[in-house]
Amino acid sequence: MENDSSDDDILYSMNSDISDINSDEAEDDSVSGESDLSCESVDDESVTTNISQFESWSGKTLKCNLPFYDGELKLSTDFESKIPRNASPIDFFRLYFTPELVSYIVNQSNLYRIQNNKTKQSPMTETDFNLLMGFLFYSSVVPLPNKRDYWSSFSRQPMVADVITRDRIMSLLSILHFHDNSIEKNKFEKFDPLLKYFNERCKLIVVPEKNLSIDEQMIAYKGTTAPTSFRQYMPKKPTKRGFKVWTRCGVSAFMYEMNLYCGASKVISGGSHLPDLASKRVSRTTVTTTSKDIKLFDVPRDTLLKQYGSSGLVVLDLIKDVPVGSSIFIDNYFSSTKLIKKLSQLGFRVTCTLRSNRLEKCPVSTEKQFEQKEKGYYEQFISDNNTCTVIGWKDSKRVLLGSNHIGTEPEIILKRWDKKKRCKADVVAPQIINQYNKFMGGVDTLDMLVALHPIPFRSKRWYTRIIWRIFDLMIINAWIIMNTRSNSDGAIGREPFRLFHFKLEIAKFLLKKPKLQQLQLDSINSISDENESDEENEPPPKKIREFASSVTQLIR
Repeated sequence: MENDSSDDDILYSMNSDISDINSDEAEDDSVSGESDLSCESVDDESVTTNISQFESWSGKTLKCNLPFYDGELKLSTDFESKIPRNASPIDFFRLYFTPELVSYIVNQSNLYRIQNNKTKQSPMTETDFNLLMGFLFYSSVVPLPNKRDYWSSFSRQPMVADVITRDRIMSLLSILHFHDNSIEKNKFEKFDPLLKYFNERCKLIVVPEKNLSIDEQMIAYKGTTAPTSFRQYMPKKPTKRGFKVWTRCGVSAFMYEMNLYCGASKVISGGSHLPDLASKRVSRTTVTTTSKDIKLFDVPRDTLLKQYGSSGLVVLDLIKDVPVGSSIFIDNYFSSTKLIKKLSQLGFRVTCTLRSNRLEKCPVSTEKQFEQKEKGYYEQFISDNNTCTVIGWKDSKRVLLGSNHIGTEPEIILKRWDKKKRCKADVVAPQIINQYNKFMGGVDTLDMLVALHPIPFRSKRWYTRIIWRIFDLMIINAWIIMNTRSNSDGAIGREPFRLFHFKLEIAKFLLKKPKLQQLQLDSINSISDENESDEENEPPPKKIREFASSVTQLIR
């Protein structure tokens, strides 16, 4: 078994819906058991190393008796019935931007206006908020260096300048707020209501897909006014300074949950401050028993922290609402054989890369021993109870992977560059490599989508960057739902609706006057399925100038 490649050659699979995106914009991650993929300080000391039932690793056959969940990303039953077949981007946008959310933000902003004696400014109305959001979304697809440039005589944008003044936009931005400062106890409460609302809506709107990945994201921020524990510096990452968030995504790049990292063993997942905005979970046609239903999370948090470390605790926090039987993919920052055992008890299928100091006495060959092996060589060890496997595979370095349901069979053939022969050669790899690369790239795909059209404006208020990110994620999630639903309808020859056009359509709608918005909604709802045209989502065709006489053109 030979292989001739570096770790960087084993890239995560990217979502085909965004194949037109330049891959250079993404951060290339590799399946590597020894390299520090996450570039954070490792919390290995916090992971206990007591000898477990996996100590001797004398099993012969990997047995998987775990439940199986075969869900696909789609709207839940209650929301599917509310979305018309010929739905527009506005219909999907309103899955997140509900009237209750708009009313809450307007009320909190006006309260903040009074508390800070900004009464010279007129109060924010729901129309004002819609215009503000329309301006923010429009600026993300038509970016200019400064907010004032949208009203400048040289770069004036009529879509914005004709409906709202520059001073009014500045006034609305200055009072935009999400929580009552008079009862604020922690700094994270400034954005916590919106974060909690986003996570709850993601649970309500869709049926989750079966393959999920857990990884980190960075929200760029270079200021100094944010709490020190919130600000992170990771020199090996493309975004070196900012806020770190833990995310759970599907292969489709749909984000199901996001938690903010604010220091060791501390994670912010949002507290409920939006009354009656997120109702009880809707009924679903598929079985979606969650780990929370099994009541195995009643263990004290300090005990879980000691057993699995702060990184392992992140995974346990993010799977509390995941259907049992789902497949979870994580990298070596989070994983350990003890965590694999815990996830097996909870009923989850897990595949991960591993670090050599988290193997619990597994006798896999050392890095030096692997250097003497041919590239493509691999070895497998199975636990005594045949429920956990550790696989070491020789690429340019030793790669360690673990799973409770995927082994080495069937083997796959990879093309790798052979330095000696100076050509690509076939290399045998275990099946776990194929599965990990195929389903681990959801968070990276989402990173690329976020980088395409982000809300560009900075603010002196440190939490504004987090707010902008949540708004962008709402748009991206709505766009993914729309394209997924369109593909499920079996439309032949229909191209995916681009994120650029999706966000621009929403901006155009929000920048209209309320009466025109209602007229547009009425016209959309009145379109019958028979008259639905595939060209509705495309930009209008260019008009060809017609001349009165072709003779004149020939003489010219």
